[in-house]
Amino acid sequence: SFKTKGATNLYLSGHIFTGNGSGSYTDNTIKQPNISVQKNLIYGKPKGSENTITANGREISLSGTEDVNRQVLLNDANYSLKIKNNSGETPIYGVSFESEKGIFVDNFSFRGITGAELNKLNEDFLQSVEKANHYDLIIFQYGVNLLFRPNDTDYTYYEKLISPVFAKFKKSFPDSDFLLVSAADRAFRYEGTYQSAKGLPNLLEMQAKIALDNNFAFYNQFATMGGTNSIVKWAEEKPSLANKDYVHPNGKGADILGEKLFNAVQNEFKKYNKKK
Repeated sequence: SFKTKGATNLYLSGHIFTGNGSGSYTDNTIKQPNISVQKNLIYGKPKGSENTITANGREISLSGTEDVNRQVLLNDANYSLKIKNNSGETPIYGVSFESEKGIFVDNFSFRGITGAELNKLNEDFLQSVEKANHYDLIIFQYGVNLLFRPNDTDYTYYEKLISPVFAKFKKSFPDSDFLLVSAADRAFRYEGTYQSAKGLPNLLEMQAKIALDNNFAFYNQFATMGGTNSIVKWAEEKPSLANKDYVHPNGKGADILGEKLFNAVQNEFKKYNKKK
């Protein structure tokens, strides 16, 4: 994973899996019965003599030769998949359940990182990802993990770390749109009370600048929450919208943020249609 010293060309998730293991997976997002669903395997360049995988009891040869390959294992109305890797050295990145129609979201969440870890993926690898699994929209959401010292206000070092990452993605995914979601509010205890981190205004300004420099859309999550000390208000609401660590919104808060982001995208889409 991203936390493994010397690890390179992990998938966008920050992980890679090898070995003769097995696993069972179920798609719980499709509520209608009898919808045909493709079960795809995302994997790396096959290694070793036996390059097969067993999917729901059926042995399937892995025919890909690229750094990143996408192969349909099964296409039926079964929403569950049990796989066993028979080629222990072949990198396995994950499985994807996709129906013929719909919007598909790959949510790659990795605890405790700032986004700079994505620099471990080289351009050739990213271009192979794009070839195997095109994304219409790529959303980056980082920032809160930079706010781990209450009195930090200078984040120019982060700009130097993250700018090459964004430039690399922009080059590797030329047909994708990009959205940078800013840091949300987080609080520290200052003089006995919890207040928004002192460095947040500087971090937000820097993130907006990076988005502009890379021609990304920018979304101010901090302002969406309500601005200064909003995480404190959210944590003290009845019922609460955030945890008492004054960092993480809870499920109710996440639902609100998700709806606000959706509405913001829809509003911009309406403006775009009017201009057209």
